[in-house]
Amino acid sequence: MNQRVTLLVLGILMLSYAPSMGFGSDSTTNNSEGLNTGLDRVEISPDPNSIRDLGQPTIYDGMEDVREVTADTVIGIYTKLGLIPRVSMDSQISEPRSDLAIALVDGEVGLWDARTEISEIEGIEIRSMI
Repeated sequence: MNQRVTLLVLGILMLSYAPSMGFGSDSTTNNSEGLNTGLDRVEISPDPNSIRDLGQPTIYDGMEDVREVTADTVIGIYTKLGLIPRVSMDSQISEPRSDLAIALVDGEVGLWDARTEISEIEGIEIRSMI
């Protein structure tokens, strides 16, 4: 009796392999011939002048707190006196560059107001805010 149950269970499990062994219907083979197996490359070029599908912004009215006049970064803290480094840097990185600058905004001036005023200056581009 025990062998019959074992053979029955084994037979049921083997039925799950029947379609892969070719015992299934031929309807699937006819449909697969029409499929395109080639790869198509699609490039998506973002439009830097538009923001889409972000939904309506949530705007809150309120006051900005007075901030310290510092910029806390991963390499250190920028103050009115300069950079106070947290990590040791290669001398090549620590050389002054005329094409980069950091601007510290007075703590009593709103960040958005400062950004719009800086953006209006000819030849200046804001890459990020800290």
